[in-house]
Order: sequence, then C-alpha cells, then structure tokens
Amino acid sequence: MLQDAQLIFSDAQAITDAAPSTNFLNQDKAGDAYGSELYLVCRVAETFTGATSMRISIQTADEKTFAAPKTLSASGVIFEADLTVDTFAFITRVPKGFLQYSRLYYSVVGTHSTGKLDAFLTTEVPQGI
Repeated sequence: MLQDAQLIFSDAQAITDAAPSTNFLNQDKAGDAYGSELYLVCRVAETFTGATSMRISIQTADEKTFAAPKTLSASGVIFEADLTVDTFAFITRVPKGFLQYSRLYYSVVGTHSTGKLDAFLTTEVPQGI
C-alpha cells in the first residue's frame, strides 16, 4: 500500500483521551482536491487498554485552529476489545465537502492506559479487508 508522508494524520499517535490527530492537512483552498478515490485508513499500532471505546471523526475547517470544525464523516463506536495491534479501526472513502484544512478527531469514552494509532489517506484499500 502506497503512503504519502503529506497525507498522514497520525503516526503511532498515543491516544489516552479525546484529542485531534497530530497532523492536519492544508490543501491551500476549499474543495475536493483529494478526488473521489482516496481512503482514510486507521490502523492500530499498539493495543488499547484501560478505557471503553473510541470514535474517529474526519473534521474540516476554514482555519488551522479548527475553532469551528465541521464533521464530514465518523466511525461508529469502536469498542476497546476491537482495538488490538495490527487491526484496522476504521476505513472509509474520503467524503466530499473539504474546506481548506482537515484533521481527525479521536473521541474516547474513559481514559486509555495504552494505545496508538496510525491514520493516513491512500488510494488503496489495505489487502485482506
């Protein structure tokens, strides 16, 4: 699977509480420049423990502070028991409606003691899905 370093939201990002992705994307202006064949892939890099569940949202905004983010898409509730190393927590086609900036937002029920995610955009759905 091809990965572009400029399309990475999280690289083994530790997620213990609700938080935005480490990285955000700036596409210079609003619009659907990513095309219709990109996928968001969220892979568990370290097994999650200590909390109940997580939800992953794709957010977009006009400013990089994300003062008024718009949610374009979100996973359902992902239970901690399903967040084990090398599993895919969330895969979805990138939706239309992007503003200039985009990021992910991780909402957590409880507090994770451990757990890390990789999250990125790619043109390929991972093998074995």
